[in-house]
Parts: sequence; structure tokens; C-alpha cells
Amino acid sequence: MFTSALRRKRQPAHRRPFARLENPIPTNLYVYPRGMEKQGHDLPGAIKWTSKYGAVYAVGYDGGITEGMNEKGLVVSGLFCKGTVYVNDTNNDRPPMSLSMFPAWLLDQCATTDEAVAMLREQNFTISGLTFDSGTVSTLHWGITDETGKSAMIEFTRGNLNIYEGQDIPVLTNDPNFPQMNAINDYWLAKGGRTPFRAPYQAPTVS
Repeated sequence: MFTSALRRKRQPAHRRPFARLENPIPTNLYVYPRGMEKQGHDLPGAIKWTSKYGAVYAVGYDGGITEGMNEKGLVVSGLFCKGTVYVNDTNNDRPPMSLSMFPAWLLDQCATTDEAVAMLREQNFTISGLTFDSGTVSTLHWGITDETGKSAMIEFTRGNLNIYEGQDIPVLTNDPNFPQMNAINDYWLAKGGRTPFRAPYQAPTVS
């Protein structure tokens, strides 16, 4: 299980604790300066850009950027989401974007969550991902947070881009997707929210 969490006190702080995994993902950190020319895929017609901001990338298997932070404090974190489908028949002819470069595209060009969301809403790209670990599909959703604490969650459902914004998205985990996560939260709120359940019996004492 992976979790991305936002702590708000005087200054928002983004944390990414890693649970112990049977097969941990080997990850290296790379620092890239502003002013670099990049492209989103090795396929013809891929999106190209020049980075406006320097950034630190976390790269899994030395093959793809899983998350990172740029010099303006914008953070992009990817976590597994099994129901993700990136492409459908209405958008499969858009410029290709590799899943491994998608976080860099956002971090290189955006200083705030609002800027990232505005760029995403244009959706002038088609994401494609690879498999790893003998067949695991790279199906992800992403959390975006800036230095003010404003957050957004990015998901692809049946090829459609869904963006959820607000100040009330402090934690992102793996499955489920955001609507299902809210349904679970609503269920527990109806059961009393943060009020702990009282046990129907007295637990035995150990002497």
C-alpha cells in the first residue's frame, strides 16, 4: 500500500510514506534544471516542451517518473488505481504522451495546482503505459498539490479525464477511485463519523 498525505500547519508539507512491500520498487532521485527541451514520447507527433522550472523526479525501475516536486513547490504523486483506462475511441488520435513522462510534463511547466488543472483540461494528449513485474499494468491516478495546500486528484475512467479539486483532499491512496472513496467515507460518516464504536462486551483482562 502506498499513501500520499498532505499536512497543513503554518506551511503545507507533502509526505509520502512507503509501506513495507514484498517486492519493493527500486527508485532513484534525479534533479533536472529549467530550460531543458523534452518530449512526452518517442512516437511521432509527441508533445514537446521546454521546462520552465527545475524539478526533482522519483524514477521507478529507472524507467518512469512516479512522482516529483519542482522549484515552486508543486508536487505530483502517482498511485495505483486498477480501474484506470487512459484512452477511448474519441481521443485515441491525440498526440502521444508516455506515462513515464506525464508527471514531468506537469512539473516542468506549472507552478500551481490551478495551472496544472488548466493545462490538463485541454487534454491534448493520449497516455500510454507499459507493463512491469511480469505483467503488472501501470494503471495510476495522481494527486497534485502546490505550496498553498491546494490539491487536485486526476483520474482516467473509460478514457475520460476526471479532475477533482479542493482543499479537502489531504490523503490519496491506491484503489479505489475518488467517487468510490467518497462513498466509503459517506458510509462511515452515516455510522457516526469519527465517533469510535463501543464494543458490545467487556474485553477480558489479562493478569
